[in-house]
Amino acid sequence: MEDKTKIIIQNDSDLSMADCLRLVEKVIEHGRVSNNETQYAYLTAFSVGEKNYHIVTDLNRHSDKLIIYNVHSA
Repeated sequence: MEDKTKIIIQNDSDLSMADCLRLVEKVIEHGRVSNNETQYAYLTAFSVGEKNYHIVTDLNRHSDKLIIYNVHSA
C-alpha cells in the first residue's frame, strides 16, 4: 500500500503542539497496525505528568488524521 500524502493532527487537548508532535511521532513509529495494517493504531493511550491522553486515528482517502484528547477521570 502506498503511503498517504498528508498527516492531519488535530489537538483537542490541553497539550502544547510540541508535546502533541512528540506523541504523534510515537504512534507513527509503531507503524500501521490497525485495519489490516493500513492504519495507525485506532487508539493509543499516553500519560504526560499526572494527566492521561488518547490519540485516535482516522484513515481518509489521501490522509491520516490523528486526534489528541484529554482523558477525564470519572
